Amino acid sequence: MKVALVHDDLARLVSRPDDPLDIGSEWEDERTVAGQAEALRAAGHEVTRISHGPDLIAKLEAFRPDCVFNIAEGRRGKDRESIVPAVCRQMGFACTSSDAAAMALTLDKGLSKALARSLGIPTPDGMVVRRPGDLEGPLPSPPLFVKPNGEGSSMGIRPESVARTLEDARETARRLLDAIGPVLLETFLPGPEYTVGLLGNEDPEAFPVAEIRTGGRVYDKSMKSKDRMEEEVVCPADLDPETATRLVDWSRTLWREMGLSGMARFDFKCDRNGRPAFLEANPLPGMSRFYSVYTLQAAAHGIGYERLLARIVDLAVRRTETEFSW
Repeated sequence: MKVALVHDDLARLVSRPDDPLDIGSEWEDERTVAGQAEALRAAGHEVTRISHGPDLIAKLEAFRPDCVFNIAEGRRGKDRESIVPAVCRQMGFACTSSDAAAMALTLDKGLSKALARSLGIPTPDGMVVRRPGDLEGPLPSPPLFVKPNGEGSSMGIRPESVARTLEDARETARRLLDAIGPVLLETFLPGPEYTVGLLGNEDPEAFPVAEIRTGGRVYDKSMKSKDRMEEEVVCPADLDPETATRLVDWSRTLWREMGLSGMARFDFKCDRNGRPAFLEANPLPGMSRFYSVYTLQAAAHGIGYERLLARIVDLAVRRTETEFSW
């Protein structure tokens, strides 16, 4: 098939005054993008790389792909991850990511958590701060974790994101409001962190649950290097079967209710008593051969890198045969 690999171009990133803090943290580097193109070609596809920018539609129209392999996060805005799937839907191209509506929902962490709570899935207590005045009212009790409401790859997260006092929480939140946008304040959970990877369409299969170990450090931007993995990924996690099953069941429920498809990763963290709570869903999980948790989970499930990418393309093409055209 003709596959268009649509990606952000980290090599050409020039920061603009209106860009959010840590712009480019979510974008894959050249080594990863080139490796994905190579893996897709190894599966027998004709691959053209297309950088995500103002000429996206023109480039897609010229190539006319059978499938768009989408890893583009976008530059800014709460709808930035929705651009590529929305364009593909309107142009009639199969696209490997979830649709635009699901992408917008999952990027909004506060909204995702509200949905999880409505489904009986626990989340940390918290609130979304959209303007400085919101910080003058009652806040959850510290310690709190303070982070952007609509960013990934630890954008905006620093050691001071763990706020031990309300004043510290307000100070960090004000900084993030000014540098990025709406902020999520939630109860800090000091226990282990786990992640669930799903692959499929209507009935996704689950990879082994992985534990992310950071050695007591905040899982911030400094740990998300594109050169190496500073965190330790234990997969399968040393977790009792009952809890592992519960995390997978919660993830499948969220997958269905959020309208996800293709691939996604679901993150959970435990309180001091070991009780897990849902943190966020990521429908564009890191897909690097070198430093991504999702691909490590796939490997632990017996799915190598080339096969994983080929499966994702196949799922996207099959999905276009069954979903509503409108």
